[in-house]
Amino acid sequence: MRLHRLEFGEIGPFTGTRVIDFTDLTASGLFLLEGPTGAGKSTLIDALVFALYGSLGESGSYDRLRSDFAPDNQESFVDLTYEVSSGIFRIRRTPRYERARQRSRPRGQEDPGGGDSPADKQTTTKNATARLWRLSSPSDQRGDLIATRVEEASTEVLETIGLSREQFVQTVVLPQGRFASFLKADNEERRVLLQRIFGTKIYQDLADELKNRRLEAESAQLGLSSELTAAVNALAKTASLPAEQIVELTASAAQAAEAGNRAALAELCDQVSQRAQAEGRRAADAQKEATERAQRAKATALKAAAQAQTAATKRSLTGRLEELSADSPRRAQETVRLQEARRAGPVIASLDAVLDAKEELETAAAAGTKAGLTQQQLDQAKLQEVGLLDDLQTALERAQADSRQAQDQLKAAQLLEGAVATATAADQALTLAQAKQDRARTAAANAAKLVERESEQGPHVRAEVSRLEQLALITDQYAKAIKALTTIRRRSDQARKNFEDAQRQELALRDARLAGMAGEMATDLQAGRPCPVCGGTEHPAPAQLAVDHVTREQVEAAEQGRSAAEAAYERSAAKTGEAQALTAKLEGSGGDSDPVEVANQLESAKTALAELGDPANLREALERAQAGLESANLRSQEAQAAAAAAHDQLVQARSLSKGSGAAAAKAALTQAKGRVTVTRRRLEAAHLVTQAAAVAHATEATAQRALAEAGFASPEQAHAVRLSADQIQRIEDELNKLAGEAAAIQQRLAEPELAAAKGDPTELNDAATRAKVADDQATEAVTEAARHAAVASQRAAAIAAAAADVLCTAEVLARAKRDTAAVIRVANLANAGKQNLRDVDLPTYVLIKRFEEVIDAANGRLRPMSDGQYQLERSDAKEATRKHRTGLALRVMDNSTGQARDPRTLSGGETFYVSLALALGLADIVTAEAGGISLETLFVDEGFGSLSEEALESVLVQLRRIHAGGRVVGVVSHVEALKQAIPDRIEVRPALKGTSTLTVRSARRGGARVPAP
Repeated sequence: MRLHRLEFGEIGPFTGTRVIDFTDLTASGLFLLEGPTGAGKSTLIDALVFALYGSLGESGSYDRLRSDFAPDNQESFVDLTYEVSSGIFRIRRTPRYERARQRSRPRGQEDPGGGDSPADKQTTTKNATARLWRLSSPSDQRGDLIATRVEEASTEVLETIGLSREQFVQTVVLPQGRFASFLKADNEERRVLLQRIFGTKIYQDLADELKNRRLEAESAQLGLSSELTAAVNALAKTASLPAEQIVELTASAAQAAEAGNRAALAELCDQVSQRAQAEGRRAADAQKEATERAQRAKATALKAAAQAQTAATKRSLTGRLEELSADSPRRAQETVRLQEARRAGPVIASLDAVLDAKEELETAAAAGTKAGLTQQQLDQAKLQEVGLLDDLQTALERAQADSRQAQDQLKAAQLLEGAVATATAADQALTLAQAKQDRARTAAANAAKLVERESEQGPHVRAEVSRLEQLALITDQYAKAIKALTTIRRRSDQARKNFEDAQRQELALRDARLAGMAGEMATDLQAGRPCPVCGGTEHPAPAQLAVDHVTREQVEAAEQGRSAAEAAYERSAAKTGEAQALTAKLEGSGGDSDPVEVANQLESAKTALAELGDPANLREALERAQAGLESANLRSQEAQAAAAAAHDQLVQARSLSKGSGAAAAKAALTQAKGRVTVTRRRLEAAHLVTQAAAVAHATEATAQRALAEAGFASPEQAHAVRLSADQIQRIEDELNKLAGEAAAIQQRLAEPELAAAKGDPTELNDAATRAKVADDQATEAVTEAARHAAVASQRAAAIAAAAADVLCTAEVLARAKRDTAAVIRVANLANAGKQNLRDVDLPTYVLIKRFEEVIDAANGRLRPMSDGQYQLERSDAKEATRKHRTGLALRVMDNSTGQARDPRTLSGGETFYVSLALALGLADIVTAEAGGISLETLFVDEGFGSLSEEALESVLVQLRRIHAGGRVVGVVSHVEALKQAIPDRIEVRPALKGTSTLTVRSARRGGARVPAP
């Protein structure tokens, strides 16, 4: 990379605009950046690094980049033109800084919304910007704009240069003070710095991952070993093994775990299982024998019990049959008694019917007496004389005729009373109709007044209600818009944050991809084919592609994610603008009015409108009132006609009644109805007596015939042999039961089993008892044998399962050791374990190789600088504070004495040029690691003041040799001797009030040139 032009303004102590033309300044290949300490030399380096990477050279704060003397209306910027193999580019950046707000709220004025608002702040943030152009030549001021955003420009610059910011400041800006520290640092400090520069943390991560996997494998093996020991103990406990066999089994399990003697372990487990199975078989045989004995004892017991039961049954049945034979005479007597009772049954029923008929006749006679019949009339009824009934029927007809005459008289009297009541009601209805007519007339007048008032005031009140409703709607929309605006702003802030995160993610992936680009390019290298970078056909040490190398697809995916986040941010910003416009529009329409006051006014207007009433309802009410008035007039006329007709009816009713009173008519009617009732009751009673007498005569004749047919001389004789139905049924059931029992016993005794039964039941019972005892004992023996067999079977199964568990666990442990052996071995190698003969872990080993390359490159610079006196050597010395060797110890070999020296024993001048050689060597290796990128401009920082004249001249010779190799070197120093040795220089001098001046002196231009502010 070659620098062409640097322009900056309002940066650090420099006010106005400054321009540095490196094309003129670097013609001789060496220029000087000189000035006293604090004048601003480092600011130029910061501006250069900021232009390319958007951050400072030493990761400092932005606060020191923006000039403290810059006017608020002047922005700070850096504009750099540079050239790389892919073309000429121009990058212009502005840093983020705080500037005064152009319009802010006057002091003392409070925010009407309460709290702090953006308007309360006196400054605002000016965000960083970046623009990148591709130029046709260094003098081209237009070019093609290829990037307009900060992240996009940073990504493009990174791709064109090919170095990260960390690599750039180590190879282009050589910080001598840092490399002096690096030269004298201990091994750990040197390891950290090299790891950061060469990006070898991936190897540390790999070693850590291998270590973790080794620990996981060892932990798993330890767990499986514990499981194996537990399985062996479980087998020993289940099988009750002796101590010496447990020791043998444990040793075999351990050997099997190492996959060396699994057969012996299997043989031991089989022996234990077979012994348990043999015990189980013996217990099963014993159970079978006990079962057979129990079956024989049970059969004997059942047979003895059956014989004893049969003998006892035969004895019991024989005794009962004898008892039934002795009871035969009594049963014969009961049979005769039962026959007589059944013959007397119909006779007794007839006699009971006669008694019932007589009781009914007496009841009817009592009812006739109560109804007013005389004894003579009762006797006539009992004799069934029809004349009495005819006389009573004639009397009833005369009483009914008198009742009808009295009813006619009562109707005439009631007609008169109804006419009087109708006339009175008609007069009252007329009065009510006239009152309703007056009220309807008043209601119609009131309705007309309401309609008139609504016509005059209604339009104005409704217009006010509409206006207030619209205003209430606007205030509500305004409140919602304010709330929505707050939410949209919050989402917009989140979208901006997401956009920034996506930008950083994309940039990080691009950095990572560029860092591993050498490995990616190396994958396409083929023997004999030229390298696309250096053109060589031999590739002795191609870079390795990292496992986590970032691919182009990942970068493109990140770019798409960033584009999506940017689009989301732009959409949210657009929504924010729309929400702000809507809020302003609503505010202009009165949306900021007090919602409570608007609501109160609206409520008052609605109340007034409600008091006026709805026009349609009022007109409808007026129409109803007018219709009611017409209806009232009509009803009043109808009431007058009805009153006149009622009075005419009253006159007619009075003429019909002929003066008879209603009271006399009612009394005559009551007397006539009484005679009708009494006569009807006597007639009904006479009928009842006549019917009861007929039933009594008939039942008595039936009873006499039944006595004669049954052969009883008198009713008393029939009652003597009478039995109730329950008694008859009980006697009959008992006789049938006893007869059936005797027949059943005779049938049972005839059965072959009972007929053949012999022996004394008592003796047979004793034999059955003895057989039952023998059966119970045999059953208990079977139960005990079954329990022993089950225990033996379960124990054999448990032992077999435990043995299988031991074999399985041993196999799993052996397989786990085989599967993880390679991981453990590689982890030990990568982490300087017992299998690592050099006692150096993988990250350190990689750094050692890089460090040796740096030392070789540095010695190529150091030997000429020191006239061959010094050269650097790497040492494997082990530090007392570290467990493993780092291999990063550094010694300085003094060829004049043949002794190696500690770098901390070097003098100041020696330290400078040794450090410079080391820095230049590291720059060579870093650029080579970056794919052979050409760095044609570099800066060397302070440290020249410690050199002698001879050493200084030697260093300058080396720096000129760097130019001979195609590079331009900028020396940063305030040493006076360098001013004489280097004519091209940039002079920085402090001015008044903390500012600085800048002067560019170029021998090619023939003198000094001071850019105008």
